[in-house]
Amino acid sequence: MKKGTSFLTVISIICLVFCACNISLEDTELMRKPDINRSPKQVTLTIHKINTSTDYINVFRSESGGSEISCGLIYTKDHPNVTTYPFFDSLIKDGKKYKYRVRYHDSKGYYYSAWSDEIKIEDTEAYNSSDVLTYESNSAKFTISTTDYTIGLTTALSAPTEIDDFDKYIPMLIVTAGDKTQVFEVTDDFISATDTISLRGLLPLDFMDRDITLSGILAQKKELFNPSETDENKQKTMFIIWTEPVELKIQGKSTNVINVPSQSGAEGYDYRSAQ
Repeated sequence: MKKGTSFLTVISIICLVFCACNISLEDTELMRKPDINRSPKQVTLTIHKINTSTDYINVFRSESGGSEISCGLIYTKDHPNVTTYPFFDSLIKDGKKYKYRVRYHDSKGYYYSAWSDEIKIEDTEAYNSSDVLTYESNSAKFTISTTDYTIGLTTALSAPTEIDDFDKYIPMLIVTAGDKTQVFEVTDDFISATDTISLRGLLPLDFMDRDITLSGILAQKKELFNPSETDENKQKTMFIIWTEPVELKIQGKSTNVINVPSQSGAEGYDYRSAQ
């Protein structure tokens, strides 16, 4: 797994006509639902552009009879002059039924789409229903030092062996502050329980001097338009993919709530669950 990889977003090109200019978002409560298609090993989403002010789009997946999760993120700045945005969900299981919705963000707030039609996965190349597609906790817990506000793990997490390209994923810490939940990159050594991480250096200023919740760990992969480009400043991201999260408790505490004194870090990605 690569270390120090910055996190952005990924995708290829699918274009349908909807609208390329600003529209009045007061005209409807829910935006147009994503179009979905089943193809080998993945579900392909076509997400419709609603205005020119959207800066990112969250993608949510709901499993029939199961849970709803945040499964990805699209940064629209890397998709100029388009009327739709593509997203490929490859972390799907044979025999399962899924539906999707998205949440658009701009300077005025959030706008949800309607749910897509439900789709049943009937694909022998999809993952088996019993496959584990996220980290396994191995009964690990977070450890916290209130002296220097570093965190670690009591034991290593196991990577999902079923995901063939898991070396392209990076581990992320899920943190909630008030009404927002974001994910922040951690190291492979942290996941293997051989190193700790300073929360003061990791978290941005608005996560300091207030109660925050450490929710767990997930893995993140970005898909690029130009995957052969090694200069990160020139990379164009299609979208970000997230695995399901693994929840972890803090050792010796009844809750996962902590308070970290001020020191700023980099801004994280918006990972708030759909409401």
